[in-house]
This record gives sequence, structure tokens and C-alpha cells, in this order.
Amino acid sequence: MLILHVEIYLILLLSLLSSIILVLTSSREVMYLFVIPLLYLLLNPSYYHLVPILSLSFFLMPRHSRELGFLAFALLLSSPYIRSQLNIFKSLELSVFMILLVIILSLHFSGSRFKTAFLWTISGILTGLLSPTLSIVVFLIPSIILVFPVSPLSYLYGFVATIIIIILTEMGIYEFPSLNLPSNNFYLSAILPMILIAYSLATEKLNIVKKRQTFVLIMLFLFSFPFLGNYEVEGLLLLSLIGIRLISSFPNYDILEVKEGKMVA
Repeated sequence: MLILHVEIYLILLLSLLSSIILVLTSSREVMYLFVIPLLYLLLNPSYYHLVPILSLSFFLMPRHSRELGFLAFALLLSSPYIRSQLNIFKSLELSVFMILLVIILSLHFSGSRFKTAFLWTISGILTGLLSPTLSIVVFLIPSIILVFPVSPLSYLYGFVATIIIIILTEMGIYEFPSLNLPSNNFYLSAILPMILIAYSLATEKLNIVKKRQTFVLIMLFLFSFPFLGNYEVEGLLLLSLIGIRLISSFPNYDILEVKEGKMVA
């Protein structure tokens, strides 16, 4: 009972902090798309634990199209199977996973050398510390190194996270995940995001590799797929984020035609 109360308080704290940060840093369009589902979730007490997932979805979109976070959130919850898995504990676990992704995807490789090295070191420590709870975060290490192979910062991140994981393994706290493929329900839930991803791959082909942050998510999903049996919600979240992020860079032909002086009906 005490653990349940702690989870409830953590969910409420994450909801409050993430909502405040989103309100202070986002555009008017994001606010419109955030407030409407927020009111629905708050008016229905059985859904309040989804509030941090809603707000963090906006932060996991490219900076120029934060409003698409609403689509990623909707795509994740479009599956009845996934909705049935999102109890308070799983929502808290997913929120922590999303926070880690927000931190890593917002990091840069330029700027102050000391500051960037410090931030990547902190990210590596967080990845290592979260590994006992979310064992699939270990696959962020090869994902980042492969996507950013020429940056010393990616190796710094991998080294710090690996050291933390080795220490936790020696202490008996961490255990590498065992093979556990997703259930058939997961594959049914993944149809919509996979359609988006397939369309993006067919349209942009190898240009997808240039979207480094999105490519990190793709590599993370591929590496963790054989172990997603216990992390199906996180797996579908990754697919939803990948699908929406890929289509976010598609050209808006209406805007392009207006810029060229062509008005269409």
C-alpha cells in the first residue's frame, strides 16, 4: 500500500513539473493541443496517470514541430491492448523512460566543451542507474555510438554508462534482459505506426539516416526488439515516436506554393 502511495505521488509530481515546463516553453499551437486532452484526463480520475506521458510526448518531437507530440500520444493509445497495460506503475516506468529519451535527444555535440562533456556524462550515469528498472536502456549505448561514431562524446557516454552497469551487475542489482519476443497483441498494435514508418522509408529512402536523433530511436528499437516481451509499451512508444518524427520533416506543399506565389484551392 505504501509503494502504491509513493507511485501516485511521483505520478502527480511528474505531471505537475512536465506540464509547467511545457506551458512555459511551448508555442500557442502546442498549448491548444495539450490543454484539451489534459482537461479530459483530469476530469476522469482513472486517467490522471497519463498526464506526464501526454506532456512528455511533445518534448520528444523535433523542436520545430512540437505540436506533433499529440499525434504520437494518440498513436500510442490507439491500441486497446496498450491502454490496458498502462496502470499506475507502468505509466510511471514509461514516464521515466521518456524523460531519459528527452534528455538524450536534446543533447548537442557542439558548444562549450566542458558543458557538453558534463551533460553527456550525467546522461551516461542516468542510463546506468535506470538499467535495473528498465533493462532495455542499455541498448542506448550501442545505438548512440553507431549513430554518432566519430564523436568522442558518444564514447564518453557509452563508457560511463557501461561502468555503472558493470558495478550494478557485480552488486547483483542489474541482470541483462533475457530473450523475450513481443506477443501477437503487440504486432497488431504496431500496424499503424509501422505503416507510417514504411511510407517514410519508401519516400525518403536513405535520407532517413541524416535524421540522427530519430535514427537513435530506430536503432534502439532494433536492438531491444528481441527483449520487448516485458517492455511492449515502451516498444510501441518507440514506434509511435519514430513514425511521427519521420513524417514531421515532409514538405508542406501548400506552404511551398504560397511562398512561390501560387495559390491553390
